[in-house]
Amino acid sequence: MLALDVSAGYRGRTVVEVSASVPPGVTALVGPNGSGKTTLLRAVAGAIPARRRVEVDGRPLGPRDVAYLPHGGLDPNARVGDELEFYWEVLGAERRDYAVDLLDLKELMGRKVGELSRGQARRAELAVVLALRRRVYLLDEPLEGLDVQYRGAVLGELRRLGEYVIFTTHDPSAVEAAAGWLLALRGGRLAYSGPPSGLKGRVAIRARKGGEVVTVETDRPEEKVEELRSLGYSVEEVRSTAVEELMR
Repeated sequence: MLALDVSAGYRGRTVVEVSASVPPGVTALVGPNGSGKTTLLRAVAGAIPARRRVEVDGRPLGPRDVAYLPHGGLDPNARVGDELEFYWEVLGAERRDYAVDLLDLKELMGRKVGELSRGQARRAELAVVLALRRRVYLLDEPLEGLDVQYRGAVLGELRRLGEYVIFTTHDPSAVEAAAGWLLALRGGRLAYSGPPSGLKGRVAIRARKGGEVVTVETDRPEEKVEELRSLGYSVEEVRSTAVEELMR
């Protein structure tokens, strides 16, 4: 179990205060903009001053236990290959070729970071972290700017990484695809901790009649499905919107 007890802020103001226990596997950290997600990850990683107690199976989390992916960080004037080699040497990367192949970076290694598109730069940033072997991975918006093929590769990799992976996202489909546990923040405090399936909330139903497609939200899905079918609609999808509500 990963135990978190963290309080962090800026200029004397507490921004985030969270105590939680996270099981092994992939955890999605969600919440509205400004809810404290990035601050929490930075505090857990030790990247900012904070009151923190972070333990893995009862043992304090050490610098070599954790890999942290922030926003940006690579020198825009440096070549991709040089930047990666620098960080890999400092951090003791063991899976360099694997990360390059997974993220399709071979043709980008000679280019300057500042010349890359946002998605290409994010792939280079991810390569720093995915080349490491760590017990805990803290990834801030790892899917940001990625094309569909790379989103799929990264989501698959999240499930194969270390014992504990915590990633932030604004995409409910990423939670559904990869996360077995969910932490939700609101106003810097924990609003939910548990499996995504434990959330209760409204349901979105997509239905079709001929060329007409409708999507309705309801807290009584069984009744609404029957109503739509009685009106001649074919129900195509029924999904919970509870995760989306936590992100708003």
